[in-house]
Amino acid sequence: MRYLLFATAVLAADPMLFPNREGSKIGFIDRSGEVIVSPRFDSTGEFSEGLARVSTGSVSGYIDAAGKMRIEPRYTVAPEFVDDRAIVMTEDGKYSIIDRTGRTIASIPYRPLGRFHQGLCKMQRPRGEKTPVAYGYFDRNGRTVIEPQFINAGDFSDGPDALAIVIKDHAFYYIDRSGRAVLKLSIDGNDRAPAFKDGLVKWKEDGWWGYRDAKGEWAIKPQFDYAADFADGPAQVTLKGQTNWINTRGERQEPPKFQKVAPLAEGFAVIRDNSRLGYLNEFGRPAFELPMLQTAYSFSGGLVRVKMDGKFGFIDTKGNWALKPQYSDASDFKGGLARVMFAEGNWGHIDATGKRVWESAKTTRL
Repeated sequence: MRYLLFATAVLAADPMLFPNREGSKIGFIDRSGEVIVSPRFDSTGEFSEGLARVSTGSVSGYIDAAGKMRIEPRYTVAPEFVDDRAIVMTEDGKYSIIDRTGRTIASIPYRPLGRFHQGLCKMQRPRGEKTPVAYGYFDRNGRTVIEPQFINAGDFSDGPDALAIVIKDHAFYYIDRSGRAVLKLSIDGNDRAPAFKDGLVKWKEDGWWGYRDAKGEWAIKPQFDYAADFADGPAQVTLKGQTNWINTRGERQEPPKFQKVAPLAEGFAVIRDNSRLGYLNEFGRPAFELPMLQTAYSFSGGLVRVKMDGKFGFIDTKGNWALKPQYSDASDFKGGLARVMFAEGNWGHIDATGKRVWESAKTTRL
C-alpha cells in the first residue's frame, strides 16, 4: 500500500514546464530551455495536476506535458484543475464541473463565482420576476449545499475558522459549511463585517470591544475602548486612552518593532522599519542588513525578488546578491527558473546563476 501511494504521488506531480512566447504564440519549455510544446497557442495557463489550459481564439482546452490535447477546446472559461475538478463554461453560457478526463461531473444551474474554498464554491442565482439576486454554495460534485438566499456572500475562509460572511435580513452572518450561523452582526453602524485573523475576530458588545473565536464564544471578553485585528502577531488595544498590545490569550505583549508587509514564506517575512524594507527570520529577528529597496517580495525557490534603483535582482537567504539588479521586469523563481525582461527589451528564463536558459528574439528598434 505504501508503494502504491508513492507511485500515485509521483504520477500526480506536475511537470516543470514554463511558458515561452515566440511572436504572438505561446508554448512550453523545460528547465534546460528545450522546447517541449511548440508555440501554437494564443494564451496558456500553468500546469496543474498534469494539465495546462491552452486557448486558441475564444475557446480553451487542456493539454498534457507532451503537448497532446487531452480535453478538446470548447470552453470560454477554463481555470486550473484543483483536486481533480475545474469549473468550466461553454460557449452557450452553461456552467459545469469536469474532472481531468474531461468527464462532466455535474451541471451548475447558476453562475459560479471564484473557486472552491473548504470544499464549497459560491454561486449567484439571477434575478427573476418575483425573486431577487441571491447567493448560495455548491460542493465539488455540484450538489447545492446551501440554497441561494443571501443578498451577498463571501468565500469560506481557508484559515482555521473556516467560516463565510454573508448578508441576510439586514445583518452580517458568519456561517459554517452547513449554513449554520455562528455569529450575527447588525448592519446598522457597520459598513462591513470584520474578518477572522489568527483564529479570532474583534467584536463589539454593549460599547466594549473583545474577541470571539470560530465557535462564537468569547476568547477575550469585551473590555477595551478599541481593538484592532490580530495580524500574524499581537493586536493593538486601547483602554482609557492607554494603548497596549496583547496576544490571542489576552496577555500583554511588547509592541512590535516592525510592520509586517507579507507573511512568512520559506522562513522569512517581509517587514518595513520606518521607510526601510527588510526581512525577519522565523524566530522574529532581523535576518540580514539590506540596502534601501524600492520593493521587496516573498522568498520563492530559495531566492527573493527585489527592486532597487528601477531594476530587479535576487537576494539569497544570507542576504547576499545572487543576481544584482539588472532586469527591467522579473517574476519569482519557480521550479528553478524565473522569467525576466533583459536590458535589450526581450523576455526569457534564467536559472539561479543568471544563465539565460531561453530567450525570445530581440526587438529591432528603428
